[in-house]
Amino acid sequence: MLSRQYNVFDNLLEGVQVIDRDFRYIYVNSAVAGQGKFSIAELLGSKMPDKYPGIEKTELFLRIQECMIMGTAGKMLNEFSFPDGSKGFFELRFQQVPEGVLILSVDITELKAISILAEAFYAGMLPHAKEGIVGAVASMHVAASIPNFVAHELPGLQAAPKDKIERSYLGKSYIKKPLVMDEGHIIIKKNFGGPGLGIELDDNLVENERGVPEWEFPEMWDSIDGSVLDH
Repeated sequence: MLSRQYNVFDNLLEGVQVIDRDFRYIYVNSAVAGQGKFSIAELLGSKMPDKYPGIEKTELFLRIQECMIMGTAGKMLNEFSFPDGSKGFFELRFQQVPEGVLILSVDITELKAISILAEAFYAGMLPHAKEGIVGAVASMHVAASIPNFVAHELPGLQAAPKDKIERSYLGKSYIKKPLVMDEGHIIIKKNFGGPGLGIELDDNLVENERGVPEWEFPEMWDSIDGSVLDH
């Protein structure tokens, strides 16, 4: 029987679904039902391949299997083809739960369409990120690979006190090579040598910062293995 704890997701704007080990929907909220173009009643108790023929041949299905068998949490960008021939684009996160796998989904179909149009007309893209610096850096690297990328907005970067900017926004409190800001800008080439090279966490610094209330964007701690999960 499905634990009632999942009811907390009923009114979440993001889609949440729980798939059991037979790939049967045992929990879906209204958001994921809308994303999947079925009602909650139509999904509950049904198997994924019955509702979406051919899904068992997709990378999405493989990732769910890996999470279910290996317990590997993960995320992916997924282009999903619906039975009616339409397509949707989703950001997905997978987490093993006792019943099987919990999947969090965010519909980015409209954002994808805007991005394609912007690239076609070479309109400048200025994405916005409200998250910890780990996630922000990941976003910056992705954005820097877009031909019409102009800048990446990090809210609060200008308004925050200098010490908080250095600790929270530039990573002085937990990455080995804190970011350097030049006249209000974080220049990707100067900080990373180029797109895709990332950052390196300092485990000792991260441990020291654990639970510090002044940490502007505290990372979430995985109670199972102690890893750091960014917003």
